[in-house]
Amino acid sequence: MKFDLEGNVINHAKNGQLRVSMKELRAFLYLVSQQDEKHHRAGLHPELGFYDVPEHQRTKHVHRLHPYLGKFIPQLVEWFLKRYFKAGNWILDPFMGSGTTLVEASELGIASVGVDISEFNCLIARVKLARYDLAKAQQEVLEVESRVQKFSNRLEPTGDQIPTLFPEDKLEALKESLLAECKSEYLSA
Repeated sequence: MKFDLEGNVINHAKNGQLRVSMKELRAFLYLVSQQDEKHHRAGLHPELGFYDVPEHQRTKHVHRLHPYLGKFIPQLVEWFLKRYFKAGNWILDPFMGSGTTLVEASELGIASVGVDISEFNCLIARVKLARYDLAKAQQEVLEVESRVQKFSNRLEPTGDQIPTLFPEDKLEALKESLLAECKSEYLSA
C-alpha cells in the first residue's frame, strides 16, 4: 500500500505528490547504506547492473557505429543468450532496433532473425551484420584518407588569395573529378 504525508492510503497520486510506501523507502535506504541501491526493487542478478562498466566497454565493436538510444547493452544480451540459448537455436527479435540481439547471437553461433518497422533501424542492423573484406575496407579507408589530404592541400591559400571551399563555377567539375577518381564500390554506389 502507498501512503500520503498524513498516513492516508493513496490509490492514485495527485499531481506533485509522492506515492512511496514506507517499506519501499526503508528497503531503499538500507540498500543505499550497503552501496547496493542500483538493484533496488529489480530483483536482478548483480551481474546485470553494468553500472561500473564505462560506456566504451559497454558499447563494444559494431554497436558503436550509430548512437541508437534504445539499444540494449550488448553484455546484457550476451548474458541472457549464454544462459538460455545454444548454438543451433533460433531467435526471433520482433523489435530488433539497431540489431544488438542479432549481432550477439551471431557471435555465439546462434541463428537469428530480426524485424523492425523502421527502415533506418533495418539499415543499421544490415550494416552491423554484413560480412566485409577487411583488407579491402582498410585499403579503401586509407585511400579516402589520402584523397581528403590531397583535397585539403588544394584548399591551402597561396599568397594573399583565400580559396573558396566550393567555388560555384568549379563545383560541377569538382564533383565529376571526385567521381572519376572513386574506385570504391561502396562509395560509388
